[in-house]
Formats: sequence, structure tokens, C-alpha cells
Amino acid sequence: RIYSPLTETGAVGKVVDHQNGIYTVIFTILWEGIVKVSVLLVHPSEGIKVLKRLRDEKPDRVFFRSKFRSGTFTESTECNLCLPGGHPVCNYTDRNTGEPWFCYKPKKLPCDTRVSHSKGGYQKGLLTEEEPLFFQSGINIKVPILSSGPDYVMVEPSGSKVRAKNTETTASDKATWFPSGFYFNDTWVSMRYSIQRFNNPEDVTACLQGKVVHLFGDSTIRQ
Repeated sequence: RIYSPLTETGAVGKVVDHQNGIYTVIFTILWEGIVKVSVLLVHPSEGIKVLKRLRDEKPDRVFFRSKFRSGTFTESTECNLCLPGGHPVCNYTDRNTGEPWFCYKPKKLPCDTRVSHSKGGYQKGLLTEEEPLFFQSGINIKVPILSSGPDYVMVEPSGSKVRAKNTETTASDKATWFPSGFYFNDTWVSMRYSIQRFNNPEDVTACLQGKVVHLFGDSTIRQ
């Protein structure tokens, strides 16, 4: 990423893998002043291969549980995208998207008594003897790649202000812009769309009143 810590400004870069051990990182300069560069190794290539293998061979390595309740009686069963056969299951596949989801059927309660969902845990013992070496914190996981020279550039003023692209541009053109946005003075600036700003909670409430809001993302959206 590139960033300016004093102004809380930052943007991500694009990594190009040349398939020979060499990588190129491309950044778009979007603001003036001192712009620092930070490169972080999240996983080595060997670790990526292991993760892909586990994804393909063990899609159920992370398992979940659901609780079923009728009156004061409750049962709990395992749930996942796919479950080993041999036991009756409750099918909760989304009718609109086709996204699969199954739970083992409770012994006594029907499937429509499901009331809650939580993570159950992880299957263990899935790595070979040498594979844990590719996942060592501080050694090859989230390790900073230090610069051999200056880690910043001084960007001179260009005379133009930072602003989003013309919103009349076609959707296909917008999809090619990179990055899609960045933080400027700790505020998100979209390169694809104009964003409405809210200065107080009352304005937010007035905008959302009478609307249904859908939040898409991973578990961090609950934080």
C-alpha cells in the first residue's frame, strides 16, 4: 500500500506475478505530499499452495453449529456447505442464489425449529509434517518487506483537487479503474461513484428511514 500517516491517507496497489520469483507492484499516485510505500508478505507461495489444497480437499474443515428449539427443549447439530452422507439433513440452500447450506437433522425436532447459528471449530491434523513451516508468525506470515533504499516519494502539487471520476462513465469502464477508491484525510473517496456524506446521526436516520439495508461481506461486518 501507499500511505501518508500524518493525513491518514492511503491506497492499495496491484501486484503482478511474473511467475519467476519476481513481482511488480503498481501504485496510482492520488494525492500530494510525502507518500510512503509499505509491502507486506501475507503468505509465501508454498503456503498459498497448501491453502488451495485444503480449500479443494477439505471444504468442511471449518464447521458450524445450529440450535433448534421448541418450547424449552433444544438440540444442536453440525452445519456446513457440505456434510458427509449417512445421516438425514436439513436443507437450507438459498432459493434465490443457490448458495448451499445444510445441517444434520435433529433427532427429535423438525428443521423449521432452527433458531441460531454459530461457529463450531476447526478440523485438526490436516497438514503434512513439513507444511506447518510455511505458517510461522513473524517469519513468513505478515512479514514486512523492507526497502533497500528510500521508502517514500515526494509528490508535487498538480494544481487539481482529488475527486471521484465522472459518474456518467459506463459501468464497464468503472470496473477497470484501480484502485476503486482510497482514504483521504481518513475519509473514503470513491473513484467510481459520488458518495453522499452525513455530518450528524439525524441525517443518517432520515436517509435510511423506510428502507431495507443489506450488508454483504465476511464476519468482520459484525464488528
